Amino acid sequence: MNTEDYIMRYNIMELQEKLRCILSAKRYIHSLGVQYTAANLAMRYGYDIKTAELAGLLHDCAKYMSDDEMLSECIKYHIPVTPIEEENSFLLHSKLGAFYAKNVYDIKDADLG
Repeated sequence: MNTEDYIMRYNIMELQEKLRCILSAKRYIHSLGVQYTAANLAMRYGYDIKTAELAGLLHDCAKYMSDDEMLSECIKYHIPVTPIEEENSFLLHSKLGAFYAKNVYDIKDADLG
């Protein structure tokens, strides 16, 4: 499935609403800013705008969890954790976010994985 199929099937505004409900207000506003910045950079450099917009919006989609929750989720879903990440589990939001984009938000675009 390409990004345009995904956008037609799952409205970007619905995804924004889902994230608004789980992220702190500050993190949500930050994610919207990254979404728009990513879209602008894609436009400037000739990359797919909708793919960049989705990546920007979802980049912190797992950051609502505590460090311990992120570590537990990584262990539960067999996401590799390095010793440094185990000691600094706040770093896991990127790996866990990629997993969530694919498995929770059903993003199948290879460029976002």
